[in-house]
Amino acid sequence: MKKEQYRLQAVIEIRRKARESAAALVAMRREQLNEAETELQRREQAVADCVSRISNAVFQMNDLINRGIAANKILIHRTHVADLRALEAKLKYQVEQQKGRVAQAQGEVEKALDALKEAAKEMEAVEKHRAAWQETIRQQNERSEQKLSDEISASNHARRQTEN
Repeated sequence: MKKEQYRLQAVIEIRRKARESAAALVAMRREQLNEAETELQRREQAVADCVSRISNAVFQMNDLINRGIAANKILIHRTHVADLRALEAKLKYQVEQQKGRVAQAQGEVEKALDALKEAAKEMEAVEKHRAAWQETIRQQNERSEQKLSDEISASNHARRQTEN
């Protein structure tokens, strides 16, 4: 018996490729999110390090002031602390920018996941159609085989009747 060819096989292949592409996009977006989060952690650590340096510089400056150092040295220390505070403000700004990038990357991951879900639904719909088609073909084949079997039985019965 001739095996039936599924007419929508090309559609299944297209849907399968779309699902694979969507899964690859999800993986890429998750990697981008991980990179953005890693960079955020690095920047937050830089802020913490800068705060620590400011604290140490202020402590050293106060210690030197208590020991009685020259005014020009105090001015140098104050300038150094002011520079560190400016650096801290710059680093905090960079942290805020990176938080925006992380949020954007999270949004991109969500979009990619939605696209993957949609591709999976489309693939599932075509697969359901294919399964229903296969069941229909199976039933048709069973009926044909039953009909052929009935015809053979009837023919054998008729031949036996004529022989007797």
